This record gives sequence, structure tokens and C-alpha cells, in this order.
Amino acid sequence: MKYSNKRRRYYSCLRFCCLLNIVIVLLSACSDNEKNYASGNGHYTDSIPEEVFHNVEMKYSEQGRIIFVVIGNDVKSYFNQDKLVFENGMKVNFFERDMSIKTSLTADYGINLENKKIVEVRGNVILTNHQSGETLYTEHLRWEQNKKMIFSDTPVKIVTPDQTIYGAGGMEADETFDHWTILQPSGNFKIDENE
Repeated sequence: MKYSNKRRRYYSCLRFCCLLNIVIVLLSACSDNEKNYASGNGHYTDSIPEEVFHNVEMKYSEQGRIIFVVIGNDVKSYFNQDKLVFENGMKVNFFERDMSIKTSLTADYGINLENKKIVEVRGNVILTNHQSGETLYTEHLRWEQNKKMIFSDTPVKIVTPDQTIYGAGGMEADETFDHWTILQPSGNFKIDENE
């Protein structure tokens, strides 16, 4: 009997020590200083969105006036990185004071870096100024909200009511696409002899 009680205590103590070691290992593996892989899929836990939204419409205003509206099909929010990722398409409408749409932007994919106030869009990017009838086509566009400017470093095509211009080196423009400059332009140009 005595031998059996000692053995039970020994195994009980051994189980407790093993369990304590497992708990210590698990707690140390979850430290904030280390990036851990999530569920064996090879992605860091930082790449897991904190919120996922579907069919989103976000309105941005200044001094009580709506400046632009962002519409996204599938939006993922990453708070630790201060970014929104627009998957499966996005659209941005810029408004005049009378709430008519002045400029619209569509793309297959977009990232909004909220703290930096930078939006990058990719895939079938189309930017249209509805007042001038000018449309930009490209695969990548960067919108820097603080500068109120848009940039592309990929080839672009701009279609105006009377001509089509290509830019091998990209372009830059104001955010409403009123004034733009094409880098390395080509195409058929209409030249005003009076200027």
C-alpha cells in the first residue's frame, strides 16, 4: 500500500509539472514581441483582419460638406496597420458643392493607409472627370490626399473628347483630374497654332 501511494504521488507530481511546462510554453509563445503563425496556414497573425465588411459606403466630409464617397464590395480592416483593404472592387465619387459627381474612380483592388492619407488602387483603374469628359485608364494609381494629387508610374491612356494620348512613364494630376501631365507621351495630338 505504501509503495502504491508513493507511486501515485510521484505520477501526480509528474503530471502537474508537465502541465505547468506546457502552460508556460504556450504563454511564452503568445508574446507580443514575436510574430506567430496562425493556424498553420503560413500567414502572420498581423495579416489577419480585425473586421470584415461587405457592401460598404463611407462618406468623407470637410466643414459639413461631403467631399467624396468610397464604395467597396469586400473591405477588410487592419487596425494594427491602420489600413483598409478593398477586395473585389471599389469606387470613389468626388462631389461638387451641388452634390453632382465631378470625378469617379473605379478599380479591382485598393488599399487605404488611413494615417498616411494614401490610397493605392490596382487592376482596371478608370478615372473619369464627368465635366470635361476625360477618362484615364491604367493598372496602378496612387492618391495622396494631403497633396490632393494622384500619380501613376505605369503606362496610362487618357481619352479626351477629341483625342487619345498614351503615357509610357505614367502621369500625375490633381485629385479631381482637372489638370494632368502625362510622362513620356505618345499618340495623335491636336495642336492649337494660336498658342
